[in-house]
Amino acid sequence: MKTFSCLCIAFLLPLASSGASSSTNTVDVDFKEAPLREAAEFLTEKAGLKLLVAENYATIPITLKMSKATPEDVLAAIGASFAGSGSNIGWKESPLSDGQKAYVVAEMPPPPSKPLADCVKALKGAPRVTIQFKQAKLAEVVKYLEVLTGNSLTLVFGDGTADIPIDLKLNDVTPVDALLSINELLKSSGTTMAWRGVQLPSGRMIFALLDTQALAPPQPGISGPTRVYYVGDLGRTPDATLDSVNQLLSSANLRAEVNIHEETKMLVVKGNDEAHTFVKNVVDELRRGAQKAAAEPEKKQ
Repeated sequence: MKTFSCLCIAFLLPLASSGASSSTNTVDVDFKEAPLREAAEFLTEKAGLKLLVAENYATIPITLKMSKATPEDVLAAIGASFAGSGSNIGWKESPLSDGQKAYVVAEMPPPPSKPLADCVKALKGAPRVTIQFKQAKLAEVVKYLEVLTGNSLTLVFGDGTADIPIDLKLNDVTPVDALLSINELLKSSGTTMAWRGVQLPSGRMIFALLDTQALAPPQPGISGPTRVYYVGDLGRTPDATLDSVNQLLSSANLRAEVNIHEETKMLVVKGNDEAHTFVKNVVDELRRGAQKAAAEPEKKQ
């Protein structure tokens, strides 16, 4: 029979007075397949948060280890683990009549995330690792990486992914390189899961195993021609280019359906002429930047 354990380490700072933000307090948590309701009760008791968990969510198992984290960061990390299990739920802030706020588990979109290539700075100074796994479970790999990095690395994954088998041997690599290698293994196995960076409310970065297909669903109602743009010479990963183009389109209030074809490194864009002109300009500017960066070392020589 499957058992659940929940180890919760002591609260570090005194609670803020009534009505004050709990973000000035920090907690250490070590949830090991703890039912969500138990995790919520711990945060309610130790951090003074008002958390509401409906019966149908009460037994969702939570595995999470964080040190000196704000309660809001812990909630966000738990939300990322929901997304990792394919559940479109998260903690939704709900104002109360007395001016305070509660958090309730409700339907929510996946958390904003970044490709690993954009998260290198977040782990600057983290120890390099040497690992060798043969048919190890993903949960075992996660625990090992966290221990090797002195728990400076926070990895979250959803229920149902803990037993994914991992075969991997790496010598003296950065934690990001280790996660990138796991992503390649997952892709070759046909799964759409991948490690991505998730920024928490405090600015802290964690890494969540997310379903990449669920991150950017096609936008309904987009019409216009479909065109392709080569992005394999931009000095960045295709995923990073895809994220940048989508963010810039959103900033310009333009709509387009944008996908990446990994094998050919082509950006596939469906939209009106204005959106296509914008995407072409973005790709051209990124290419000029890459060419300039490549030319600078030659000038110095």
